This record gives sequence, C-alpha cells and structure tokens, in this order.
Amino acid sequence: MMPPHTSAASLATLLLTIGFPAAPLQAQSRFQGHITDTEGAAIRAIIRVLDPRTNAVIQQFDAKEDGTFQTSPLPPGAYSLTAFASGFRRHEWRNIAISANQTISLATVALDFAGCDPPGVNCDFIGPPPDDVKRIVVQAYITLKPSCAVDLDRKPTEACSAATPATDIALIEQNNTLQLIPTNGATISPTNSNCTSTVYTNNKLPVSGLGPGVDFCVRTNKGALSHLFFVNDIDNQSTSVKLWYVTRKRR
Repeated sequence: MMPPHTSAASLATLLLTIGFPAAPLQAQSRFQGHITDTEGAAIRAIIRVLDPRTNAVIQQFDAKEDGTFQTSPLPPGAYSLTAFASGFRRHEWRNIAISANQTISLATVALDFAGCDPPGVNCDFIGPPPDDVKRIVVQAYITLKPSCAVDLDRKPTEACSAATPATDIALIEQNNTLQLIPTNGATISPTNSNCTSTVYTNNKLPVSGLGPGVDFCVRTNKGALSHLFFVNDIDNQSTSVKLWYVTRKRR
C-alpha cells in the first residue's frame, strides 16, 4: 500500500530506487576509415554520411590531421559515405548496411588528384604551366536551372540562357530528376575520367547524388575541350546545379 500523502514525484523516485526497469538505449553504430593521396600522405578530407535513398546529408565533418575519421553514432541501417578534398576526386562508399552497435572499419582510400582546373586550386608550385594550361579560353562559374543552357566557349552573360545553336549543355528535369544533356553536337564524358583519353557520347548525365569532388568533360560544338566541376551537392530536392568550368582550345 502506498504511504499516505505520497506525491507522484516521490513515487517515481521510489520506483527508480527499487530498480524499476529503465527504457532500453537505442543501439548506435559507427563507420571509421583513413584517407590519403596516391603517395600515401594523409589528407584531411571532408567526410559526409548520406541517406542512400534521397542523397540527403546526415553528417558532415573533417577527417583528423592524420587522415583518419570516425562518424558520430548512427542508428542501424544503410548509409552511403563520401570523402573529398579540394583538388582531389571524391571517393564514395554506397549503400553500406550496418548493424546495431557495430563499428565498420573501411579500407584506406587514396584520393586521385583532379588536376589544376578545380576551383581554388593553384598549381604554380609544380613549375611552368604546360601548353594546354596556357590555352585557356574561358573559366567561370555557372548556375543552371531546368531549361537553362550554357555556351562553354564563353563566359555566361545572364543567369539563365535559353538553348541556342551555340550552347553545349543544358539542364533538364525528367521523371523528377535533374539531368545534364549535351546539345548541338557537343559530347560528354563519364564522371571522374581523364578528359583527353575518355570516350565521349551524347548520353544524358543524371546529377542526383553528385557534388564537390566530381568532375566531367565536354567536347564543345566548336571543338574545344571543357573541364567541369560540381560546386554544390545535388540531391532529390535540388532545383539547380552550380558548376565551375575551364575551357581550352582543342589542339
């Protein structure tokens, strides 16, 4: 029998004292790994954890100075991760399932150098620029929305240009996804490939899930070579794509 004049707060304290079972803690899981360059030097990369269904970012943080990283606790489930750094191509781990209270150690990853074209990269320390760098025609940022197009042989003159016989790529929305499409005879490469030795096609490039650390190339309809880099992360809710491009005359 409850003693007289026992309050609800006193009862709660009594139940805790005699060992009333507490609610179980939610199981937590982590990913850990190590990022270097191709020479084995540590890279303090940016690490992102994403929902593989929507590509929405769940966590973002910097790796440590020695290139190692560990995510904050995550509920069990499936996740994708990316690692990228300025001047390097990003690495992706896609749709990895993790169990309750599990720590998954990912294999060491060496990021590939993306060349001297990415925004903010200065390669002056390497020495005199090669001939192809001297042949730059234009370099600029462009933000594309659906139905916008860009002539990669010149700097953009307006926020959203309509497709004309001079434009090389356009952004379209198809089946609720954003895609880049080459126009007027221009051709496009796969992502993160060597611009001078890859295969160019007129295929569409779906952009959901892409972002910093991902690049591709376009052969323009005037015969120039344009190297393009994603500046913003693209997920299923994105309404625009921001790119940095560097266009050179073809040899």
